Formats: sequence, structure tokens, C-alpha cells
Amino acid sequence: MDPRDAELLSRLLPTFRLEAEDHLRTIESLLGTLGKGASPEALQEAYREMHSLKGAARAVDARELEALCQEMEGVFAGVEKAQVALERETLDLLYLAADLASDMAREAGRDLSPELRALAAEATRRLGAAARGQRIGPPPTRRPPAPDPVASPRPHDTLRIGTEKIEKVLLQAEELLGTKLSAKVQKEAVGGLLGNLSQVRRSLALASTEARSLQRSLEGASLRRGPVTERTQALLRLISLLGQSEDASRTLQESARQLLADSEEHFRFLATKVDALLGAVRETLMLPVGSLLEPLPRMVRELARESGKSAELELSGGEIPVDRRILEQLRDPLYHLLRNAIDHGVEDPDERSSRGKEVRGRIRLDVTAPSPRRVLFTLSDDGRGIDTSAIKDAALREGIVSRDQADTLGEWEIAELAFIAGLSTRKSVTTVSGRGLGLSIVREKVERLGGKVRIHSRAGEGTTFHLEIPAALAAFRGILTRLGEARYIFPAVAVERVVRVASHQVKTIENREMTELEGVALPIVGLDVPLELPPSVRSVRDPLPVVVTHSRRGRIAFAVDEILSEQEFRVKGLGPQLVKVENLTGSVILGDGTIAFILDTEDLARRASAPSPALASTPEPVASMPVRKRVLVAEDSITARTLLRNILEGAGYAVTTAVDGMDALQKLASAVFDIVVSDVEMPRMDGFALTRKIRENYARLPVILVTGLADPKDREKGIEAGADAYIVKSRFDQGNLLEVVGRLS
Repeated sequence: MDPRDAELLSRLLPTFRLEAEDHLRTIESLLGTLGKGASPEALQEAYREMHSLKGAARAVDARELEALCQEMEGVFAGVEKAQVALERETLDLLYLAADLASDMAREAGRDLSPELRALAAEATRRLGAAARGQRIGPPPTRRPPAPDPVASPRPHDTLRIGTEKIEKVLLQAEELLGTKLSAKVQKEAVGGLLGNLSQVRRSLALASTEARSLQRSLEGASLRRGPVTERTQALLRLISLLGQSEDASRTLQESARQLLADSEEHFRFLATKVDALLGAVRETLMLPVGSLLEPLPRMVRELARESGKSAELELSGGEIPVDRRILEQLRDPLYHLLRNAIDHGVEDPDERSSRGKEVRGRIRLDVTAPSPRRVLFTLSDDGRGIDTSAIKDAALREGIVSRDQADTLGEWEIAELAFIAGLSTRKSVTTVSGRGLGLSIVREKVERLGGKVRIHSRAGEGTTFHLEIPAALAAFRGILTRLGEARYIFPAVAVERVVRVASHQVKTIENREMTELEGVALPIVGLDVPLELPPSVRSVRDPLPVVVTHSRRGRIAFAVDEILSEQEFRVKGLGPQLVKVENLTGSVILGDGTIAFILDTEDLARRASAPSPALASTPEPVASMPVRKRVLVAEDSITARTLLRNILEGAGYAVTTAVDGMDALQKLASAVFDIVVSDVEMPRMDGFALTRKIRENYARLPVILVTGLADPKDREKGIEAGADAYIVKSRFDQGNLLEVVGRLS
């Protein structure tokens, strides 16, 4: 073995043993569940866990363990496809195999004992027979291992603490952010009190000066005119009280000044301690990406050699820090993508030579930080690219799409099918791939982390996967703004800058309010527009406070009443009742006890695509035509589509048509509509699926299903999907349709 590989292996083994222990603990728990009944969910999770353990075993060159995992995975796959019966003998064999795998993982990197090697070989052979549907009989028995002597602790032993415990400490530490914010509010309140007292003292000082002048006049007059009258005595007493009030105000001002100094010192101390505590706890959860990437080059070389190919992995960006909880979840997706690149992407040496490529395939993994809170993993190869025809054939073979649907799919839609669980272009199962699990695991785990996956491929040139994920699971930083009496927070990661725009800088271009920023035209929209608040809520300001955001739709500037601050917040969820509310992703309790809502900039950008009202002038009531309601009609039949369009346009609605559910979703992403009227039976995406997607992304958008399906079960299915109305075509009435559209829009 290459000395570099041996050194790397010695560093990887402790991590592998901990990972294998976690996988096997989950598998044993799932075996207990499967013993009560083979549920599809438990089976799928079991072979995914085994799939991941197999890849980890390969990375540390544990060949016997890898072979055992391969056959266990085959049994789970056979049971899931109803090709293998999960009888008592099979279940007992799986328990034994899990037990052996645990022992083999602990011994990884060392020679296995003859007994353990023989038992593992026999269990592997029997698992292979079980995966082929053969009878296996009772599993082999083994003597219980002798307990290891208790090792005395060494000074440099590490303490293994579950990440969930560290997460609890982090959450409790983040709760102190509320205390920090409260201290800041109190400090500012004392500062405001001091300012008021200073103003009162200045007023009293002026009044005292005038009073002393009046007192001298009264005293002079009394000397000339004789005894002091009762009225003069009252005035003199008031003048004396005014002087005492000035002295009292001076004392209060000094006390307030001292209180402000103490508050500022207290706030600085508390802020320093809270920030230090949060930083220390978060630091325990941050690791350089390189700790995840170290085993990958060796893994690629091994995979390529086994496949009869030659490939090298180039890495960059290993120094970027990422939350270790994220790294743990990202390990499996990267392993799967590398297997996919070797098995499906990099060609055989002869094929590469015939195409004029280097015999050795090039795979590159670049890690970059496009923003302080996001990390981008870009994995590319110079292989053959995605075979869209093979994916389409596999999707047809597995019944994922129909022939009619397959004929309408575009290139990018076919590539997206590769993420569906169970879809594989391999006709046989190998140790590298073949069950169609890898890419589904990639998407599932990345999206669970709050990230996203994109594919770019060119035939004959290679494939690139982009995995964008958050850098840390930590507190939230944002820009606090005011609109009317409400507070809203823009996520700092989505904010490009904060500026003030003078009224003369706002121009109307193609019915859109625009401004120029650094020589580039920029749409400017009042925040009340996407939030659907009354225009009168927005106050008229010049210059106008503006938050410039970036999203998938580009840059948009949102006008608010006031920019309050940029700070860190402790996020609170909206609760299950409000989880699908548009434009909002969470809430925050501010230091003064008020609630601020966190904005979803992607939703805001989509909702802001309609022309916005004037921003820099006071709205004046003018006589104008009523705004036409916009209706999106999704119908695959051109006849029915034309009929619906004529009916709705005749009633004064602005109508846009879509040929199916997929087309409707694309149109929803590019424009704002007041209501959707959809058929149910359509290619690519039917009306039920479209309704569910609308409920997930456009919660308050009304949906009417107009269909020939009259069965009550279909009606129930439509209502369960989230439709607001269900109209059967056989009982179709033009007046009924217009009445429902008018009521819902």
C-alpha cells in the first residue's frame, strides 16, 4: 500500500468505526420493526443505511465487510420487490450479519480472526442465496465473544458526546440572544430618558432665568409700594419652586447619565459574554470541509480500478469551515455522486481514447462559499454525460412515466427523473451501483438540510452537480425593517445592500417602477405590494429606504418605511398552522417583546413580478378602470381550453392558458394570478398534483378543478389535494363557473 494511503487510512478508521456503529444501530432497530411486518418505509430506510455503510467500508478498504453489506442490501432489495420472503430464518440471518458487521467494523484496519472471517464468509454466501430466493435454513451459530478487559482511561482519551447534546447547549445559548436584545433596548430607553431630561432641564433653566428677572422686579416694586400683596407672595413661592425644580432636574439628569453609563457597561459585558459563548459552542460544531474530503481521492481510485477504468479526483476549498452536523449528513450524498461519476460518467479507456480524451478520467470537486452563510459543492466529470434516452427507457420500464408523457419531456425534465428512487439505467446490480438509490438519497438529504441540487450535462463532455447548502445550523442574521406599525426581517444572506433612493431617481419603465444602481436598472417595489397590504400603510419618504435583494429571479429593491438595524436573531417557527403561509418563513421576538416576521425573499420576488404602484409620490384617488382579475387555465384539450378562455374573457377576466400542470407551474413562477382553473386528467402533471404543488408554494391562491371525473372518490381526492371547488363537466354550466370564479377571486 502506498505510504500516503496507509497514513490516510489510519486517520479515517476511528471516524469509520463511529459511523458504522451509528448505521448498524439504526439497522438493528429496523430489523426489530421488520420482524413485526415488512413495511415499505422500514425496508427502504434499511437498505439505504446498508448502502451507506457499504460505501464507508469501501473507503477504508474493509473488503469482507463491504461484501457482507452488499449481500444484506440485496436481501432488503429483494424483500422490497416481493422477490424474497422475510421468513424467520432470513431475519435471524440478517441479525447475525449485523452482529458480524459490528465486530468487523471494530476490527477494520486489522486482520480478522479466522473464526470471524469464516463466519462472515458463510453469512455472505447465505445472504446471497437468500437474495436469489433460495432456502437457506437456520443461520450458523457463533460463540459469544469474550468480554474485553476494561481499559484504564488515558489522559489524552477523547470524550464522545452526541451532537444532539451539543445542539441543546447551542439552543440554550442562543436563547441568551433575547436577553442581549433586551439589554440593548433598555440601554436605548435610558438614553432616550436622558435626552428627555436634558430637554426638560434646558426648559427649566430658561424659565428660571425669566423667573429670577420677574422676582427682582416684584421685590423692587414692593419696596416702593409698601407691604407685599398676597398675589405677589404666591408668585414668589412659584418662582422659588421653579428654582427647586431646576435643581431637581439637574440631579435627575446626573442620575440618568450614570444609569446610562451603567447600562452601556452592562450591555457591553453581556454582549461580549453571549457572543463568546455562542462562538465557543458553534466552534465545537465547525470543521474544515477537508475532514470530509480526505478519503475521497483514494475511494475514486479504488472504484475506478474495480470498474476497469482510470480516474483521479481533484479537490479544492478544503479549508472552508462547515457545521459538522451538516458534514455528517453530506457524506453519503458525495459518496453516491462519486460512484455515479465512475459508473455512469467516466468512459472505459478504449472509449476515451477513441473520443480523443485522456485515458485517465478527470473528476473535480470544488468547494466555494458564495456567501458567508452558504457553501457550494460543485462536482464535475469529463465523462460521457447523462444518457437521457437510457433514463427515459428506464422510467418507462419502471412505470414511472407513460409513453405519452415521455414523449413530451424536455432534456432537463428527463435528467430530473434520475433523482427518483428505484430508477437505474443499469441492467445488473454491481458493488458500485445498480439499484437506483444513489441520486434519490442525494436529493433527499440535501433538501433535508435546506439545500438544493442542480444538474448540468452535455452529451460527450461530462456532467456537473451543484449542491448548495447552509454552512451552519445556527442563529439567524437579518435586516430589521418597519412597514407601518409592523416589523419585518430580510435574511442577511439574501440582501445585497441597503440604500436610500430619492424620488427623482425613480422612473417608470414599461409600467414598472425602476431605479438605477451603479449603472444598472433595478426594479423597485413597495414591500406592501407582495404582502398585499393596503397602500396607505406605506408612508411617503424622500429619500426612500430600500432593501436590495437577490434571488433566482434576479435583483429586486423593496421599499420600506424605515431600516431599523442589522443583528442576530433567535428564530421561532410559525407553527404547523402557518407553515405554508406565503412570504413568511418564521418569526422573531424582539428585545421589547414585539414580534417581527422573517420574509421569504423568493416568494417576495415572485409576488413582486406585477407592476408596482408609484413609490415616491402621495397616492391620490383617481377615476380609473377596475383592475382585471387574472385567471390561469390549465387544460390539455385545445377545444375545452378555448371554450374556457372565451367564457372567462367574455366576463372581463384576463386569461392565460397552459397545456398541462407542468406548463401551469412554469407560468405561475413567472407571473401573478388571482385564480387557477384546471382540468384533472393531463399529461406530465395532472390536476391533483398541480393543486398540491400550488398549496405548497402559493398557499392562498384559489384553485377550481373542472373535470369529467364524476366519481365521489375523485371529488374527495380533489378536495384533499387542496382544491377550493370541484366542477364536473357533465353538469357544466357557464353561469355556475363564473359565479364560483367571481366568489373565489
